[in-house]
Amino acid sequence: MELAAEEDLLLRLERRPGHYLVKGRAMVMVWPGERVTEALVDKINAAFVLGNQRTAAQDVEFSVNQLVEIAVWALSPGINDPFTAVACVDRLGSALCRLASSLSDLADEHVQRKARLRGAQARARRATTRNTTTGRGRRVRPGVSQSRS
Repeated sequence: MELAAEEDLLLRLERRPGHYLVKGRAMVMVWPGERVTEALVDKINAAFVLGNQRTAAQDVEFSVNQLVEIAVWALSPGINDPFTAVACVDRLGSALCRLASSLSDLADEHVQRKARLRGAQARARRATTRNTTTGRGRRVRPGVSQSRS
């Protein structure tokens, strides 16, 4: 968010944390595309950590999926362990309560950032309508040179 605000850009993530990223595929879409430079690509790439495995610290969906899988496994006929399933449901409920309370703290900041991004979107749309060739966004691929041919 800070990079988008500093550079007056609109950035759209093409993949969520924990999703598989194929080498050479776009990770971020940048508007307006004519502002993409090698230095900007380096800054964008530095904002992400890529790895071979999903981690609970960076990927909340991964943790939720793990707890759900354990609960389903515990309720299977071969295991029949309702206490483990109930413990998983308790953990999920606790995590969702913490998430809900922290979301209220972030609401004001989100509204302010959204207003700044709307201004960037409007500027990007105006640039696109003026020149449809150079106003398009450019995809940023991790580890791939972004120089134009």
